[in-house]
Amino acid sequence: MWKSGFPATGVKSMKILVADDEELERDALEVLIHRFEEDAEVVKARNGKEALFHALADDVDLCILDIRMPLMSGLDVASAIKREKPDLPFLFLTAWGEFSYAQKAIRLGANDYLVKPISYQMLKQALERIISRIEKRRVTPAGIISESFFSMLKYGSFLSDAEKLFEDYGIRDFSGSALTISSRFHSDLFASLSKDLEGSSARICCYDDKIRCTFIIFGFDKALLHDALFRLGYGDVPAGIGLDFSSLSEISASISSSLKAYERAVSDKSGLLCASDLGIEQAFDKARVMRLSDELLEYTLSGSLEDVRRALNGISDVFSENPLKMDEAEKELYEIVMVYRHNVQRKIPLFFYPEPEELSVSSLESYLSSLALQAASAVSEDRKDKYKRVFSLISEYLARHYADNPSQEEVAEYVGIRSSYFSRLFKEYYGINFSAYMQNLKMEKAKELLVEGKSIKEASDMVGFSDPNYFTRVFRAHFGISPKHYKR
Repeated sequence: MWKSGFPATGVKSMKILVADDEELERDALEVLIHRFEEDAEVVKARNGKEALFHALADDVDLCILDIRMPLMSGLDVASAIKREKPDLPFLFLTAWGEFSYAQKAIRLGANDYLVKPISYQMLKQALERIISRIEKRRVTPAGIISESFFSMLKYGSFLSDAEKLFEDYGIRDFSGSALTISSRFHSDLFASLSKDLEGSSARICCYDDKIRCTFIIFGFDKALLHDALFRLGYGDVPAGIGLDFSSLSEISASISSSLKAYERAVSDKSGLLCASDLGIEQAFDKARVMRLSDELLEYTLSGSLEDVRRALNGISDVFSENPLKMDEAEKELYEIVMVYRHNVQRKIPLFFYPEPEELSVSSLESYLSSLALQAASAVSEDRKDKYKRVFSLISEYLARHYADNPSQEEVAEYVGIRSSYFSRLFKEYYGINFSAYMQNLKMEKAKELLVEGKSIKEASDMVGFSDPNYFTRVFRAHFGISPKHYKR
């Protein structure tokens, strides 16, 4: 269960180290990070040695390193970090023409690398990929497990330290059963079960995808769970109890069978069903998964998030129930993912999404879920305001490149709008023309720089003025006071 950016329930906001020798680059990244997650703490470093100090001395969760920095390169910093903190994730910033460095970064174990100039969308997607990996290692105090970790459990692809993760949550008995029920019962059932199990060694973990919720109850077999649900008044509610498991390796079968039993209960409009009482046929339904893939695209392009989640659940169920060998399942799901990605990028204006990096079934499932929900959200947003995302990109671009004095034609080309139409659209959206917007942007930034102690010449250069005298005249006309008097 996540907020829009970093994981929320029971998890502190992340602390991110940003290391770049360009102050404007550091500040721009800080702005983009806070747009992604306003509670994130950003630690900034001006060179490689400062970056290494903060990475080792501070409790940072992620390092963003420019490859070329004074005193120590980003590659050298990362190499030193890996020796002391091998699990600390990091990503590199690189410029065009530095791909040989990027290759070295990948060999060092970088989680990602971004090519400058960096847009909000690029950073957002990189952070989401890294968060997904971090979340695989997280079970929150409230028993909520992440989407990625749940997917790994469902497919039996465990982390080497999965046992320790559960033990940290107080789980010692790795036997039990899974239960799937409608999401609307999540909170009440969690509270009721927790109260009912007080004093026992049983522990509850759960994952809620907003359509259905799957509970994994450790130290409690299906017979005890069945009796508890009837005792708590849930016997007539459509729900599915999975097969018992006696070890971590058997949890995937329990989850899959609970999902199948739940879908049968919903379809039959019955109450609680146990998978052990059902004759569940294990056959890969190619026709069903292709139909669901078509529905997923249709729902995405209609902007219906709830229907998108249902289609994703259906695809997930087909693969979790299937008897295919793992490599065959990966091939089938990869094909679905890539065709879907191609279609949404072709049909949704200015929507881009990177290719999947990991090809396991669990990773592809998480990737498809993230891609589909973001694509559907983009469609929904465009319907409310056709140009909101376009002008969001424009604002980000100008905030990063105002000192380069980009022309109106360059910006229009960047977002793929005819220059003549762009001029009228820009004024309608912002209420001022492009030149006035750029002057406002530069003057506000100049004011900040003067407050920070920059000289008039430094501020003039940093906001793209070649002549300090002209800068002074524009500043006075804009604010009614000279830069010299403003600094006082």
